[in-house]
Amino acid sequence: MYRCALGLALTGCLDFGPRADAAVAAAGDAGAEDAAPADPADVGEAWPDAARPPALAALSDEFDAPGAAGAWQVLDPAGFLLVDHGRLHAGRLTLRAPLGGWHDARTAGLLFVEVEGDFGVDAAVVAGRIGAGEAPPEALFNVAGLLARDPTSPQEDWTFVGVGRLLGELGVEGKVTTAGVSAPVRRRVGQAAGWLRICRVGADVALLRRRDDDGGWLDAWEAPFVPRGWPARVQVGVFAHGWNSAEAEPATEGLPDLEATVDAVRFWRPASPADCLRPPVGP
Repeated sequence: MYRCALGLALTGCLDFGPRADAAVAAAGDAGAEDAAPADPADVGEAWPDAARPPALAALSDEFDAPGAAGAWQVLDPAGFLLVDHGRLHAGRLTLRAPLGGWHDARTAGLLFVEVEGDFGVDAAVVAGRIGAGEAPPEALFNVAGLLARDPTSPQEDWTFVGVGRLLGELGVEGKVTTAGVSAPVRRRVGQAAGWLRICRVGADVALLRRRDDDGGWLDAWEAPFVPRGWPARVQVGVFAHGWNSAEAEPATEGLPDLEATVDAVRFWRPASPADCLRPPVGP
């Protein structure tokens, strides 16, 4: 399934089909900021083979069964205006976000499963606008993507990689929150869509977006791997939020703007740090 992202200055369409295994094939913004691909040598120790939990493929979801929630859980039902499994848009998860978001000690919408040990998770995400198809949101900091969270931490401890409307531009945001304090990195890529990945090996996590030019991976964080020190079991899933403000606090007035769609969420088990840079996983 090929879908052109409306409202974006693209020279092609995005290959976001439920069985798609290729990179996003659209042209990015001419002034986009790029980062060098992650270096697998910069990661810490991997999990011992004897401690590796079973394969993760059973947690993957192509959203082909309308209305089937599968193993997904919702962190806070008030964090979403809408969670639709394949009924509103066939073969896609649809999320609508209220005003608010993931920043510092604040939490928002998260659709998650619990994952133990090393993991990789890939998702094809489009941050669109409510009532406007895949045209990108207009309000500031309306972002959707992947998030991993330590549910045992007394203060918020999580990381995300998302796409959407940032401070005016369209791009990718990586955010690392430790003890309730967030540190974001934002890169302009000229569109609010892409293949996203979070990859954990041992104590370290990579936050990545598939590059449009050469099919490699763009670091969404200031370093290839982020040391997290998480427990073995964490919450991993899809988030969407609408901050609607350039201030330290989210907007409290105005209408929600974000409708995100996700064609697939695919879990897999990395065998080494180098696996974090493999192509998107097929169904």
